[in-house]
Amino acid sequence: MNRFPRESRRRNGEFLVRSAAITMADRLEKLAQAAAEIAASLRRGKRSEQMQQVEDSLQNRLVDFEASYPQLAGIVTRLLDGLAQLGI
Repeated sequence: MNRFPRESRRRNGEFLVRSAAITMADRLEKLAQAAAEIAASLRRGKRSEQMQQVEDSLQNRLVDFEASYPQLAGIVTRLLDGLAQLGI
């Protein structure tokens, strides 16, 4: 015997579908906003202070990663070079 009536399960299922659609729509909207910001930044041709901080942080983390895992960093570098040669 099922604890929840069929109608209740149906409504819950519809709610989950609507919630997932709203979440996906929010994600797509945020992605579109991020893409627009990136495009605007590229058109301006200069980096904001915030972007420079992000780049510096990423560069520092990359250096730390390479120092901590030199063999893995070498493999990743070769993999990326191979993909670049393939045009990917």
